Amino acid sequence: MTTSATDARATATTAERPKKRRAREAGVVITTRARVARLELAGNAVVAAVLDDGTSFEAGDVVVAGDPETALRLAGAERAPDLARSIAALVPVRAACLDLALSRLPRPDRNFALGLDRPLYLSVHSAAAALAPPGGALIQVARYLAPDEAAPRDAMRAVLEGWADAVQPGWREVVVRQRLMPAMTVSHGLPSYRGARPAPRVAEIRGLWLAGDWVGDRGLLADAAVASAEAVAGAIESRLASRKVA
Repeated sequence: MTTSATDARATATTAERPKKRRAREAGVVITTRARVARLELAGNAVVAAVLDDGTSFEAGDVVVAGDPETALRLAGAERAPDLARSIAALVPVRAACLDLALSRLPRPDRNFALGLDRPLYLSVHSAAAALAPPGGALIQVARYLAPDEAAPRDAMRAVLEGWADAVQPGWREVVVRQRLMPAMTVSHGLPSYRGARPAPRVAEIRGLWLAGDWVGDRGLLADAAVASAEAVAGAIESRLASRKVA
């Protein structure tokens, strides 16, 4: 028995529906395609989140699971100067990336390569996950960038295509689609001995929390995002539990 990609998506969608139903039954309001324009504060405490269309949601806690710029826009540099300084000290990790969808893999024996003298990377992602049709392949080629390095589109394409030529010669003849991202943000905050990433709790604004790959002192990439989200959820849950006891 085989399962098509459409069947897999339908199965995933069906599996998500009970979760959404339970969330709504618990009082969760799910709003999509909506931008939070600002946060309303009473003193130094969050009381509401206001959308672009003016819709206001009362909230004693707001979790910003986004990039540093969005968090600072909502918090306000004047209201949270310590957060502003922490964000200004962040060093983002960037990379030029080229995704290649191929009808077949020219060199099946070459699934991964790292440059020793240059910050280059190539991985056949479809070798480990079902990301291409049978017989096809999906490759990501990347070059890490220095913090302030410029990334001209044509120059980055030439470097990445040249690396693909070296590792997977013949890919140009079997390419189905390609996508170039000359300066993609890999992580918004590189851990450094020079200073800690912002904490999940914004100390200057009561009820404002952060989650993301640039938050907290645990993990990298998705691990950091999940760790910061877990810390936020645990802190809010503990506070609500203590209120019930009181």
